[in-house]
Amino acid sequence: MNGYAQNETDIVSPAYTKSDEISHSRRVLLDKFLEKNRIGIILEMDKLMLLDDRDYQTLYPIEFWLLSYWLQDFNAILSSVRERKTDSLYNKRDVVKIPPQRDYLTVKLFERSGEEKEQIIKRTKEADLSNEEKDFLLLHLDYLLNNTGQDSVQEKLNQMADDFLTRYPESDYASFAKTYIRIRYTVSDDGYALSFFSGKFLFTGNLTDHYMQPTLFGLSFDGIRNRWVYQLNITLGFCKTKKDMPARDEVWPQGSKALGGNIDVAFGRQLVSNKILTVTPLAGIGIFGLDPNTNTKKEPEYKGGGIKTNIAGRVGFMADIRLKREDLSTGSFSHYYYMSSTVPFIRVGYDFIATPLKNSFIRYSGTVHKITIGVGITQRRVKRVY
Repeated sequence: MNGYAQNETDIVSPAYTKSDEISHSRRVLLDKFLEKNRIGIILEMDKLMLLDDRDYQTLYPIEFWLLSYWLQDFNAILSSVRERKTDSLYNKRDVVKIPPQRDYLTVKLFERSGEEKEQIIKRTKEADLSNEEKDFLLLHLDYLLNNTGQDSVQEKLNQMADDFLTRYPESDYASFAKTYIRIRYTVSDDGYALSFFSGKFLFTGNLTDHYMQPTLFGLSFDGIRNRWVYQLNITLGFCKTKKDMPARDEVWPQGSKALGGNIDVAFGRQLVSNKILTVTPLAGIGIFGLDPNTNTKKEPEYKGGGIKTNIAGRVGFMADIRLKREDLSTGSFSHYYYMSSTVPFIRVGYDFIATPLKNSFIRYSGTVHKITIGVGITQRRVKRVY
């Protein structure tokens, strides 16, 4: 009986790929580092640097830098920063490099470098380098080991970077310090706000003889640019009549419902703007009116009652009391990519509404005032100061 078998020579061994070679070399490098085998580390680093090309990344910059600190190869660190030869930081946007497979090289480098930080600092200070180079290397080491994203840590790095840049403003390493180490964000003056409010239209003169003070509800949308505020305001007012009033063909009876309000656009500039309060005077133009709250098709006899809708000017102010602080003095936003800041507020407002008080049957007198209180949110763009 014939059988079928496969000769060993017919079996094709799986190819040993470049990715496999990189992974193997990184594992060997990790072992040599844990053994503190200086020659072995240098040989594997050289091998990995030869394998690094346009398509494959073999060592992350932070790994290269921490290994170089441990080897006291300070010139390699300075050169990589000065000449920008660290691909993961300075990678071209149109080139995607294949990263190495996950392993524990970075983790162990962080762990051991943290444990030996004082020895690394001592060796750096004793190196045959200029004061500028030593100071940058110490700043750079703190950046590598303490770049946790915590506000207090980032603020410390900012202070250290400020000190370095003050002492060496023309340094070859100033660009790196400004771009990667010193990070601070602030809220721009541009944004928008949305608020919902309630309050009262306050009438004076003989308007108070004819109408109860209307209760109002409304909303406003603000655009903010360079502390200038541009606002669209929509307000509805509800009240009842106090007495019988003449209308077109009938008497508009006491106790009838009236519906009105105003719509306007306004602008102003923030005079006060701090962490707690924003005060903005506003002036605008729109329309104001108060009509019988009836269906004019079904009850046309009441047409012409109320305050005729007409053009209305507006002068007033609004004060926003912030319910949350915008504290972006440190670098946490660089890690979480929050590109806008949203802050809730309580808004108090007052407006004088200048409008003709017209009615075909009644001679009105008095003025219209608007007092509001509401809640809202403001959202502004977060920008990097440096």
